[in-house]
Amino acid sequence: MVEKQASPVFGYMTRKQEIKVFRGIRRDYDLKNELILYVDEDDNYNEFVYDVNTRTKTLVDIPKSFADKQKCTRNDYFGKTSYIKRVTNKYYFIAFEDCPSTVLFKVKKSK
Repeated sequence: MVEKQASPVFGYMTRKQEIKVFRGIRRDYDLKNELILYVDEDDNYNEFVYDVNTRTKTLVDIPKSFADKQKCTRNDYFGKTSYIKRVTNKYYFIAFEDCPSTVLFKVKKSK
């Protein structure tokens, strides 16, 4: 008999006292901009930035061509160390714990 492991679950409460629940693996929170960086178990384990204010989910698809250019991202584990470094009106900038602060991946926000 195979034992099924419980999925990680996390969430937040909205200003209207609604509860939003995610099934997946949390990577980072940006409290100032009200963003959640997470791996969505229900969406093929892709990484997303979820904007709590606009309720939009933006795919963070870091191509192998980007990872291969940086010495610090050449292993398969750099995604596990990703975090939201900076936010502008149009982009999220994703950084990695083991990389210099100049190594950023730019993700265009979903509308």
